[in-house]
Amino acid sequence: MPIESQYTTTIQTTIPSDFTDQYHILLTLPKIKPTSTTKSRIPITLFVSDTAQDPTFTSYTYTIPDRVRGDIYQTILNNSSEEILESNKKMSRIICKKFDIPVYLSLNCQIDGFETVRVIKNVLDLIEGSFAKKEVADQ
Repeated sequence: MPIESQYTTTIQTTIPSDFTDQYHILLTLPKIKPTSTTKSRIPITLFVSDTAQDPTFTSYTYTIPDRVRGDIYQTILNNSSEEILESNKKMSRIICKKFDIPVYLSLNCQIDGFETVRVIKNVLDLIEGSFAKKEVADQ
């Protein structure tokens, strides 16, 4: 069940996995879907972990779009192993590019290369679904 504030929606859910029991997702996003004419100042904040209880804080990045040049910039807020950091950078870059808003992403587990694609797809579907539910509710 989503938690709503005036400007954001927070969702806690799980994504099935082939390699672990499941991935735990905590996602906060703007209530209104950004479009090419209306940009959001509220970032997407995403935490991904393979444990629900007290996950180890590992890779944390901030990704921001440059709307003038069309580039994406990233900064590492907390470093970790190279494999986790690369998955984090890839995932946050895709989310940022798709929705054209800043993304904070904390990835607290190792995700296999093939599994990364599946997790990204599930997260994108979750974000799109959350925006779609809000649009339907507003009509």
